[in-house]
Amino acid sequence: MGCVIMAIGSFITAMPHFFQASYKYETSMSHNLDVNTTETMLPCLTNQSTIVESDEESEESRAVCEKEAGSSMWVYVFLGNMLRGIGETPITPLGVSYLDDFSREENTAFYIACIQTVGILGPMLGFMLGSYCAKIYVDIGSVDL
Repeated sequence: MGCVIMAIGSFITAMPHFFQASYKYETSMSHNLDVNTTETMLPCLTNQSTIVESDEESEESRAVCEKEAGSSMWVYVFLGNMLRGIGETPITPLGVSYLDDFSREENTAFYIACIQTVGILGPMLGFMLGSYCAKIYVDIGSVDL
């Protein structure tokens, strides 16, 4: 049952990838190197220093940008991770108890050592795979590689 809950949580965590539209890439640079100031700029208006519109148009574009930046997809990620945690909770305590009860006495230590080894190597391999996958574009059809 725990594995089924973990699978459902993993699918829910992946849902925002399919719900969101394609990412819009920008190549503009809007930093003024002559002035030592910090600016608060919204990410979808990176070209603010070159916008010479009226105040009314500028406020309208800012409102659209603020609405665009406030995505609620984090709820899916939170709910999916919560379900994955709930599904994972019984695996370690009940798994070790199950091994202790239903395996031969001379093999129990080996099996528990295998579980602990996988518990240590799994996150290490996961971080290595994650760092490799961070270099790969997720929307391959819309960017030139």
